[in-house]
Amino acid sequence: MHHPSSLFLLAGTLLLLHQLPLAPAKLIVDICRLPPQRGNCLALFIRWYYNPRVGRCLVFIYGGCLGNANNFHSRSACERRCMRPATTLPVKPGTCPARVEGEVMCGQFCSTDASCPGNERCCRTICGRQCRLPSEAIPGYCPRTQRRLDRPCLTSCTTDLDCGFGLHIPRRKCCRYGCHQLCVKAEEEHPGVCPKRELVYTFAPCNDTCKDDRDCPLKQKCCFTGCSLGCLDSVRSDRCQLPPDGGPCYAYMPRYYYSPSRKRCLRFIYGGCRGNSNRFKTKKACEKACGKISPEVCELPSETGPCRAYSEFFYYNSTLSSCKKFVYGGCKGNDNRFYTRLECKMVCGTSSKPANSTTTSD
Repeated sequence: MHHPSSLFLLAGTLLLLHQLPLAPAKLIVDICRLPPQRGNCLALFIRWYYNPRVGRCLVFIYGGCLGNANNFHSRSACERRCMRPATTLPVKPGTCPARVEGEVMCGQFCSTDASCPGNERCCRTICGRQCRLPSEAIPGYCPRTQRRLDRPCLTSCTTDLDCGFGLHIPRRKCCRYGCHQLCVKAEEEHPGVCPKRELVYTFAPCNDTCKDDRDCPLKQKCCFTGCSLGCLDSVRSDRCQLPPDGGPCYAYMPRYYYSPSRKRCLRFIYGGCRGNSNRFKTKKACEKACGKISPEVCELPSETGPCRAYSEFFYYNSTLSSCKKFVYGGCKGNDNRFYTRLECKMVCGTSSKPANSTTTSD
């Protein structure tokens, strides 16, 4: 038989336990997704943290106290804890091109699909990684505005290739709106290509300032900056950012190449064999291929040329002060010829035509 004092003690203990606050459920946090925190102290310790945006470990300065657990003494420790197999990283739809056309700049110009703008994917090349449009996609973007479609779900396409292979002007893309998947008019990319930026280590967090070209001024593109996505001045073509290459031979042939960092054509010595295509006999030829397009071309008439292909381009009509479609035969012609209306507007302007002028439909 229990002693009365024992029963009283047991009842008191149970009452006390009942009144104690319950411990909160343990919050499970992925430390690899925490932002880098310097902490409150003022020391200067070099540490590493995992940046899920670029899919790799970056360096930062730790003050010595507080902070959070996304803080490692070495890059290898950070990678062991946070780096996942590439197959588990989020990927964009589409297939990387089997091979990259033309010459390739060697380097790590992206780390994951998340470091590429718009629909582009981070694809392997023969000597690195670059952002490339999937083989099933055509240039341009699906409109961001959601369409109101009250009809039953419609599917008129599965990839951009079902919308005319990009041969129609304006281009059409396969876009998803709720349960609908339809071919719609694409919004244009900005002219030119992104300047190549290699992966860099930075003390600052990597924060995107754009998602695609539509977030940038007309003469800039949304590009990988080496750390995040940002707006950068465009380059006319990938050819124009290849490094000067004298080749292995020993001739002495003055040539010109385009420097994207200095935005002008510079002289170099070509040995006479191999090298790459960023090589021009004259400065004028270099500037024509890679420099800013001269406003004088906007005064030229549209010129189909002597060949008989059927390609739709745009030219600037200086009388109407607007960009118009015309058919290009495929050879010769002049430089008042642009792939897109946006490129035509960028080069030749969008000044308003006189009020008494008349226009013809495109």
